[in-house]
Amino acid sequence: MRAHRLLTATALLTVVLATSVPAALTAFADGIGDAGPSRAVQHQSAARTVLDIRSVVTAADRGTVDASVRAAAHRAFDGLPVDVGAGTRSGRL
Repeated sequence: MRAHRLLTATALLTVVLATSVPAALTAFADGIGDAGPSRAVQHQSAARTVLDIRSVVTAADRGTVDASVRAAAHRAFDGLPVDVGAGTRSGRL
């Protein structure tokens, strides 16, 4: 009789472990999947993205194009810090 109880307890423990371990791993994976990207964009150690825009601009259009590029960058990276730098160069692109 004692052997039957031990066998039953072992089988029950196996069933409990076989169902709870995958459920716990799934919950952990979901938590990591949600927390990873949000943590990456909240900290300064996050990778930086460079948006390189090149255009032929006249002196009269420079202010308008600069404002348009800044507005587009802020819309594209909504809610994230955006640092826009401008540079000019004469000659061909």
